[in-house]
Amino acid sequence: HIYRCRPAWLCSAAAADGAEDDAAQRMELAKRAHQDIQVARRRRREADDETVLFKCANAAGFLAREGDGDELQRRRRTIDRFLSARAEELMDAVASGRPLSQILDF
Repeated sequence: HIYRCRPAWLCSAAAADGAEDDAAQRMELAKRAHQDIQVARRRRREADDETVLFKCANAAGFLAREGDGDELQRRRRTIDRFLSARAEELMDAVASGRPLSQILDF
């Protein structure tokens, strides 16, 4: 067998480069995983908010209409009608000078 001699610094430099590449790849994967988790959490909060708003709309008498499309569209249109009505009610109170405590629940 013929063995090839390399300077020791060349071998250690190549190993260090490989370790740096591995570390950079792990960091990139960690960043992507963190971003994916953040997106999933945001979507969960949005879904929870939508559920609460839909329940509030139903409690206030705003019901889903059959002609509004699929289930998701019906829910969102119901929420939209509810929030629009609440906004109009709020603006009317501001215009008439009534206290907001009569309209708002907090």
